[in-house]
Amino acid sequence: MILTRRQFAAEFNKVKPGLGSYRSPLWMPETIDTVRIKCQWFICVVPITHRWVKDEYWKWCGKNMTGSIRCFSTTSGPHDDIQEEWWGFTDKKDLAFWVLRWL
Repeated sequence: MILTRRQFAAEFNKVKPGLGSYRSPLWMPETIDTVRIKCQWFICVVPITHRWVKDEYWKWCGKNMTGSIRCFSTTSGPHDDIQEEWWGFTDKKDLAFWVLRWL
Protein backbone atom coordinates (compact mmCIF):
# COMPACT_ATOMS: atom_id res chain seq x y z
CA MET A 1 0.00 0.00 0.00
CA ILE A 2 1.28 3.46 -0.90
CA LEU A 3 0.72 6.20 1.68
CA THR A 4 0.82 9.95 1.28
CA ARG A 5 2.99 12.03 3.58
CA ARG A 6 0.00 12.84 5.79
CA GLN A 7 -1.04 9.16 5.99
CA PHE A 8 2.55 8.13 6.79
CA ALA A 9 2.73 10.64 9.64
CA ALA A 10 -0.63 9.42 10.98
CA GLU A 11 0.61 5.82 10.89
CA PHE A 12 3.62 6.71 13.04
CA ASN A 13 1.46 8.79 15.38
CA LYS A 14 -0.38 5.52 16.12
CA VAL A 15 2.93 3.95 17.17
CA LYS A 16 3.74 6.87 19.46
CA PRO A 17 1.77 10.12 19.66
CA GLY A 18 3.78 12.97 18.15
CA LEU A 19 6.17 10.71 16.23
CA GLY A 20 4.71 11.92 12.93
CA SER A 21 4.92 15.59 13.90
CA TYR A 22 6.94 18.04 11.81
CA ARG A 23 9.96 18.20 14.16
CA SER A 24 10.05 14.50 15.01
CA PRO A 25 13.23 12.44 14.52
CA LEU A 26 11.18 10.37 12.06
CA TRP A 27 11.99 12.97 9.40
CA MET A 28 15.78 12.86 9.94
CA PRO A 29 16.46 11.14 6.58
CA GLU A 30 15.25 14.32 4.88
CA THR A 31 17.87 16.47 6.62
CA ILE A 32 20.77 14.59 5.04
CA ASP A 33 20.47 16.20 1.59
CA THR A 34 21.39 19.84 1.15
CA VAL A 35 18.38 20.18 -1.18
CA ARG A 36 16.03 18.86 1.53
CA ILE A 37 13.24 17.80 -0.77
CA LYS A 38 10.50 16.12 1.23
CA CYS A 39 9.25 12.66 0.38
CA GLN A 40 5.56 12.61 -0.50
CA TRP A 41 4.95 8.87 -1.06
CA PHE A 42 5.74 6.02 1.33
CA ILE A 43 5.70 2.25 1.18
CA CYS A 44 6.19 -0.42 3.82
CA VAL A 45 8.08 -3.46 2.56
CA VAL A 46 9.61 -6.70 3.69
CA PRO A 47 13.17 -5.63 4.50
CA ILE A 48 15.54 -5.20 1.61
CA THR A 49 18.60 -3.79 3.39
CA HIS A 50 20.04 -7.23 4.06
CA ARG A 51 19.82 -8.21 0.37
CA TRP A 52 21.94 -5.53 -1.30
CA VAL A 53 25.40 -4.04 -1.35
CA LYS A 54 25.01 -0.48 -0.16
CA ASP A 55 27.17 1.18 -2.85
CA GLU A 56 25.52 -0.78 -5.67
CA TYR A 57 22.04 0.04 -4.37
CA TRP A 58 22.59 3.79 -4.17
CA LYS A 59 24.40 3.83 -7.52
CA TRP A 60 21.41 2.08 -9.10
CA CYS A 61 18.99 4.54 -7.48
CA GLY A 62 21.02 7.53 -8.68
CA LYS A 63 21.09 6.18 -12.22
CA ASN A 64 17.46 5.00 -12.48
CA MET A 65 15.32 7.17 -10.21
CA THR A 66 14.17 10.67 -11.10
CA GLY A 67 13.63 11.71 -7.49
CA SER A 68 15.11 10.94 -4.08
CA ILE A 69 14.55 7.77 -2.05
CA ARG A 70 15.10 7.41 1.69
CA CYS A 71 14.67 4.73 4.31
CA PHE A 72 12.66 6.19 7.19
CA SER A 73 12.25 3.24 9.52
CA THR A 74 13.50 -0.28 10.05
CA THR A 75 11.72 -2.31 12.70
CA SER A 76 13.28 -5.33 14.40
CA GLY A 77 11.52 -8.34 15.80
CA PRO A 78 12.10 -10.03 19.18
CA HIS A 79 15.34 -11.66 17.99
CA ASP A 80 16.67 -8.58 16.16
CA ASP A 81 15.35 -9.85 12.87
CA ILE A 82 14.06 -6.99 10.76
CA GLN A 83 10.30 -7.10 10.26
CA GLU A 84 9.53 -4.08 8.06
CA GLU A 85 11.05 -1.07 6.40
CA TRP A 86 9.40 2.19 5.41
CA TRP A 87 10.79 3.88 2.31
CA GLY A 88 9.92 7.38 1.13
CA PHE A 89 9.95 8.75 -2.42
CA THR A 90 9.90 12.29 -3.72
CA ASP A 91 8.58 11.16 -7.12
CA LYS A 92 5.63 8.76 -7.23
CA LYS A 93 6.69 7.50 -10.67
CA ASP A 94 9.82 5.96 -9.11
CA LEU A 95 7.83 3.63 -6.86
CA ALA A 96 6.78 0.99 -9.39
CA PHE A 97 10.22 0.64 -10.97
CA TRP A 98 11.89 0.50 -7.54
CA VAL A 99 9.47 -2.19 -6.34
CA LEU A 100 10.07 -4.26 -9.49
CA ARG A 101 13.82 -4.12 -8.97
CA TRP A 102 14.22 -4.46 -5.20
CA LEU A 103 11.30 -6.55 -3.95
